Amino acid sequence: MSSLEVRNATIAYGRSVAVTDISVTVPAGTSLGIVGESGSGKTTIAAALVGMVPLITGDILLDGAVLGATRTKAQRRAIQLVQQDPYSSLNPRMTVRQMLRELLLAHAIVPRSQVAARCAQLMAMVSLDPGSLDAFPHQFSGGQRQRIAIARALAVEPSVLVADEPTSALDVSVQATVIELLARLKQELSLTLVFISHDLAVVNAVCDTVAVVKSGALVEVAPREQFFRAPQSPYSRALLEAVPRLPTR
Repeated sequence: MSSLEVRNATIAYGRSVAVTDISVTVPAGTSLGIVGESGSGKTTIAAALVGMVPLITGDILLDGAVLGATRTKAQRRAIQLVQQDPYSSLNPRMTVRQMLRELLLAHAIVPRSQVAARCAQLMAMVSLDPGSLDAFPHQFSGGQRQRIAIARALAVEPSVLVADEPTSALDVSVQATVIELLARLKQELSLTLVFISHDLAVVNAVCDTVAVVKSGALVEVAPREQFFRAPQSPYSRALLEAVPRLPTR
């Protein structure tokens, strides 16, 4: 279980600034939902958290320690990403076993003699049949592929999981099962969770705190109950008002 903090972070792609002066804190074992429209900078923040995009200014801190531009192996392990599209994020030429085995051996998570058992355990952890370890990604459904992507992230035993729109590429009928899985894993593994989404219903179901981003700037941070009951910024209110509702009689 680890705390995560983003302090006055500005992030750019080349000369194009995508996110400006973002500051948020995620206490250990809690979950933060980052919401906003497409292009608001949510995925950029996710990429910076896992070290894929450098900061121009500011800092990212894990358990109070600043993560530098070059992270140690342990720091890279500690914060793992679950990407939006499981099909493109998984290597189509590798079986699930090969993907998990590669990570377990590279990071020396368990002794070589225990790798097979750990692969089976990871599959069971995400409610998949360990008997399908030797199948390739295309042999699974979209929801199953996302579970595999989650298992792959968990293979290196992170303390922070960053989920970037993990349900948006899935059928509505499958989304709920993935959300339930993430909520369960957060509790069972004492994970700190950063959940990137444009779906406010999903954020309401999963997150303790909500951060609202617009055009690369942070416009509001509030506890979930407060945000959904009485959002403070006009943009937050507009987001909530845009959520479809069934007509009442």
